Amino acid sequence: MEWQTIDYVTLLAVAAIAFALGRATGRRTGPARDPLSGVANPPRPAMRPADLPPETLAQINIALAAKQKIEAIRSAREATGLGLKDAKELVEAVEA
Repeated sequence: MEWQTIDYVTLLAVAAIAFALGRATGRRTGPARDPLSGVANPPRPAMRPADLPPETLAQINIALAAKQKIEAIRSAREATGLGLKDAKELVEAVEA
């Protein structure tokens, strides 16, 4: 039983040391930072339907008219490189 107590104490000590070293070296969670300047990366502004190329806007409108919202989101993602959430919001803005 004693050896288990020593193992738990050792494990706790190693965890505390690892935590302290992480804090001392500046490893913290937080917003993404530019690796060169260390400045936090600001979030990108949302894309507006007016910013879309006419061909892409036409593809989105055709898909929406055919009740194919997923295809409209797919077209928006391919044309803009946006993530799923941002592309969905963009398509919903076009839809409105």
